[in-house]
Amino acid sequence: LTKRLLEADQANITCKGNLIKQQEQLAEAKKAKADMEMQQSSLKVENQKLKDAYNKERNARMSAHQELVQFKEHIQKLEKTNFDLQNEIKVIPVHIEANEMLKNDLTNIRQQYANDKNMMQQRIQQLENQIIRSNVDGLKNEMKVLAAKLIDLSNGNVSN
Repeated sequence: LTKRLLEADQANITCKGNLIKQQEQLAEAKKAKADMEMQQSSLKVENQKLKDAYNKERNARMSAHQELVQFKEHIQKLEKTNFDLQNEIKVIPVHIEANEMLKNDLTNIRQQYANDKNMMQQRIQQLENQIIRSNVDGLKNEMKVLAAKLIDLSNGNVSN
């Protein structure tokens, strides 16, 4: 019995030693858990900061991409405008030549107008002189007829 009691005491001491070791291990595990939880909370804060920075960077990239798209569209419009202007520049010499031709035509028309005006004025003058001469001749003839009638009247001859 004593042997059993001794063995039981020995087992009890061993169990107490094991219990103490396990309690120490539990305390160490709790301490390690607390340390891990502290590290985890700091990692969560760091993770949130990284997420915020990522979202900020992502938004900045999206904004930059949107600006890039707008700039590309603006460049395309400018290139089209430039192309249209270059085509218009190519046509300018043709327009200059046509303008010179029109100026020459206008000068010729003005000269022709001046010549025609002078010819018309001369013709009008000729016609006026002709009318005056024909009127003078007609008046002379009429005066002769009237003079002859007066002579006849004064002679007493009345002829109808």
